[in-house]
Amino acid sequence: MKSHLILTLVFLSIQFCMAQKSARLDSLYSSIEYEQAIELGREMLVNVPTDPTVNHILGRALSDTKKYSEAKPYLLQSADSESPEWMQAWSYAYLGICEYISDNKVDSKVYLEKTLALNATKNSNKFAQNHLNWFQMTEYFEDWQVVEKEHIRFYFQPNHGIENLNEYCDTRENAYQINNQFFEAEPYKKIDYFVWSKPKDAIKIVGKNLGFADSDLCKINSSINQTIGHEMTHILCDFGMKPTNRNRLINEGVAVAFDLSHSDKMKAAIRTNTENLGIKDIYERAEELPEAYIYPVGGAFIEYLLKNFGDEKLKSLLRDQSWNHLIELYGTEVLAEFDKKIKS
Repeated sequence: MKSHLILTLVFLSIQFCMAQKSARLDSLYSSIEYEQAIELGREMLVNVPTDPTVNHILGRALSDTKKYSEAKPYLLQSADSESPEWMQAWSYAYLGICEYISDNKVDSKVYLEKTLALNATKNSNKFAQNHLNWFQMTEYFEDWQVVEKEHIRFYFQPNHGIENLNEYCDTRENAYQINNQFFEAEPYKKIDYFVWSKPKDAIKIVGKNLGFADSDLCKINSSINQTIGHEMTHILCDFGMKPTNRNRLINEGVAVAFDLSHSDKMKAAIRTNTENLGIKDIYERAEELPEAYIYPVGGAFIEYLLKNFGDEKLKSLLRDQSWNHLIELYGTEVLAEFDKKIKS
């Protein structure tokens, strides 16, 4: 009798301890303290390896910190049919993200659609549908023609009118390889490159004017005749240089400098700089000045720095695009010399 009582007390003590830890785990995740949640979750699974709640929170925390391959087994555990439907729905939704990042688009779509099929909560439905939209995996894109290359997967809107698709794709695949000799980027997946024959449709479907890149999703949306290297340079720069501080003049300037259009960048900058602004003024006003001003001046500036001072200094600037770092790298005299070139 006494031993039975002791065992009962031990069991209750363990249960109480686990309940406290579960509450702490949930609190950490809700407070976006992901690393602490991951540490506690791993510790808890030593004693309760199949606990659905712990697996679920741990899987989501790993996914939210971009540890996608690590997240999958925990999310699969919490997606088990014996888990509550809300947990299954969210587990499938996060698995959809993990599979997309792993370049398994078919599985990604399957998981996101499983979330919708469960129809467990409004929030999980909205989350899954938003990601299907962001990943451009909705019914709208089902009849787009797909051409796959080594680093890029192309999608062509119907009635594109491009006579030689293979040549079109090879030109951009080659541009990727040429530009990446500088950036040495290793994106987590192929770039999904959507080519729109009707640019106005893009505004309705993806909500933005063409063209643009999304580095987080390794995705480009482009019109047919857009400059070859511009948007992919944004992705290569983000993955290769991993910028910490950003400035629009530098960020867009590098994309123009590497657009492979072979245009006269300095001539375009001089023609654009009608206000006779110096590079410091343009840098400080980068967010308010129009693209038509920032792009040509930024492109000429980056090209000037690259040609005259080499790769390594420019790479350092791309990693930290702050004004102080720019001055540390090149000095005020270099900037004054560039100002002379773009002022009439």
